[in-house]
Amino acid sequence: MASIDPIQDGYKITDGQHFGVNLMLSPAYGPSVYTATFLRSATVAPKSLGSSLTRNLPGGMKEYYPLPVDQDTMGDLEVPMGVFSGRKVTWSVARVGTSRVLTVTVESRDTLGVYENWYPEMCVNKPVGGCVNVTVTAGVPQALITGVVLS
Repeated sequence: MASIDPIQDGYKITDGQHFGVNLMLSPAYGPSVYTATFLRSATVAPKSLGSSLTRNLPGGMKEYYPLPVDQDTMGDLEVPMGVFSGRKVTWSVARVGTSRVLTVTVESRDTLGVYENWYPEMCVNKPVGGCVNVTVTAGVPQALITGVVLS
């Protein structure tokens, strides 16, 4: 059974299969950074790991982009301009020992952006009985994790 435990600046998710993170970002104050650390084995066949980033806008509108995490990116990749209006979003996946670290950085292009609702999500596609352990953290004060949702 999956569990969520608080750690400094984030949460540790044990035996998770599908989860989302509620983030409050304020890119107007500087770059907002979110990281997710997971074992590389979570992305090796017969498993795969999917990831996405959603920004909730006023009035119920949403902006969305998939973030592939199955291979190291060898540096920062940028989400195409216009996907997240007024925001520059870069992401990378780096190998650190036996883990991979997904790092997402959100910056303001329009000098706006205080207490925005963002929702990164990860889903393990796996054989029966396989799950993943993930640690999620946010760079305070521009980014704050307000909760984790397992499904």
